[in-house]
Amino acid sequence: ITAEAANSKELTQIEVSDGTQPLTFEIKGAYPNPFNPSTTLEMTLDAQADVSVKVYNLTGQLVDVIAEGNYLPNSYKFTWNAENLASGVYFIATQVGNELKNQKVMLIK
Repeated sequence: ITAEAANSKELTQIEVSDGTQPLTFEIKGAYPNPFNPSTTLEMTLDAQADVSVKVYNLTGQLVDVIAEGNYLPNSYKFTWNAENLASGVYFIATQVGNELKNQKVMLIK
């Protein structure tokens, strides 16, 4: 299996020795943001992977789990309803395999 990596002027092929395909995914920013009472995230997954989408408050406490499990390559839309939470800033942590992406959202009531 080969993966391509590009720098500013040349294209290089890198051999992946363990035979696994690198995970690639895209998570779009939550919309709307700020929101009341729900916001939506869209994720595109290029390979089957373990996915976890969790919400944390400013003190780092887990407040909700939006999605968790093994997902097939596809596009997904997750909606987080925060009607039972206080106004404020929250962090949505999306983990796919070993890669983690965080985004900040604001709930305004």
